[in-house]
Amino acid sequence: MYLAKYEIGADTWLQGAVRLRAPLRDTGTAAAWWSAHTELVRNADAASPLCEGIRLQLSCAGSLDRWFSVFAAAEQEPGLRRVLGAFARLERLVGDSAALPMTREERSEWETFPPLRCRIGWTPFSTPSGAWLACDFSVGPWLGDLFGEALSLGYGIGYQVNVRPMAADPERLRAGMRNLVRLRTAPGVPDPTLHMQEALMDHLRTADAVVDEYVGVETAEAVAWLDATLRRRFLKRYGPLHFEAPEFAFDEGAYGNLLEAGLHASIVSGEISVEEVCSSSLNEVDRWDLLAWKPPPQLASRLALQRVASPAVPEVEPDAREVPKELPVPSEPANGYLFVSYRRQDGKRIAPTLDALASRGISLWYDREIAVGSEWDARIEERIERCAAFVWFVSQASLESRYVRRKVKFADALGKPLFAVVLEDVRLDHGMRMLLNQYQTIDARYTDVAAEVERAVALQQ
Repeated sequence: MYLAKYEIGADTWLQGAVRLRAPLRDTGTAAAWWSAHTELVRNADAASPLCEGIRLQLSCAGSLDRWFSVFAAAEQEPGLRRVLGAFARLERLVGDSAALPMTREERSEWETFPPLRCRIGWTPFSTPSGAWLACDFSVGPWLGDLFGEALSLGYGIGYQVNVRPMAADPERLRAGMRNLVRLRTAPGVPDPTLHMQEALMDHLRTADAVVDEYVGVETAEAVAWLDATLRRRFLKRYGPLHFEAPEFAFDEGAYGNLLEAGLHASIVSGEISVEEVCSSSLNEVDRWDLLAWKPPPQLASRLALQRVASPAVPEVEPDAREVPKELPVPSEPANGYLFVSYRRQDGKRIAPTLDALASRGISLWYDREIAVGSEWDARIEERIERCAAFVWFVSQASLESRYVRRKVKFADALGKPLFAVVLEDVRLDHGMRMLLNQYQTIDARYTDVAAEVERAVALQQ
């Protein structure tokens, strides 16, 4: 897994992202995928993120891509890798629905964002008395309508939101309450406007994050449409409260660093006013609804029609009792063992190598004897997390197995030493060529595999 590195002041930070291709048809498999996806997004807190974000891009042809990113301190790298690597389990539900970049170049290919960009940030509003007015205008609540309109007009559009977790700040709350008192005594503030400010202050008491939103389009024609749409939406909601629509400025190539890193603007500027917090804050429920955004049914149906690829047929993992009996019994050490990944029909070919490794005193583990009824995913992930190194026996059958690929990608995501033992000539596809180029390859046809694996593992220690 590729993690981008950033220096902010004297601190080093890492950012990782996963690219998702969500199911769109209303099926039981799709429902399970979205449920698992939401849980994985919630689990991102385990990486103690400085920022999280999603990017959604609708192409002119009607395909919708999604990225979820996490920005965390360098010392949180193991947690960051676990959080993002766990997204590979989505492929068990829908094939090729989650991908992690292996190199900077691959990551760069993902990071295109429409060039004409607008930040939907906090806009200052004030009264003649000097009191300020918060305004919580955002795109997220009507994102489905916006994408549906763009789809009908044939426009490509990008949307990105960067979310910064925020601890409760009593001083900001007191400043907000003092401002609210001034508004209540200021002349000319309509009751509906005052009620809105009171509601925003109440919301601030339970908020735990602030958001930064960006939209982008490809052409001047699309800018004219999007600007008019934003103004219309703003005035519909806030015009009756006597707010004037702000200027939505579209600048070519703007906000590149913030979009690439997935950073809230206040992290770079070092400032975030109480007015901005009050205008852009989210509580926990709103935060997860936004980061795990799901297209509404009507939009999902329209997008599904644009997809020409057939839905993947789930591959069923064979029962552990069908493992070839030629294989040695795996050991059960707590850690320090080699995790072995293979395709079951290759069992006879790899048995001599595993026997030789075991005779050298090397502990091995593979999923031969998982108890019936145990949680397969949790067991596999726990054993990969604890292993000293990961050995993959590469055959065409193992390359074609979604489950084998998922294990390999999870090991890579965790930064485990990975050794590929090639059993035959293979056609490297499914994104595995780029991954394997990073790791040591051992050709089982021309070398003593057990000796090579033992030597390679020793070099890692």
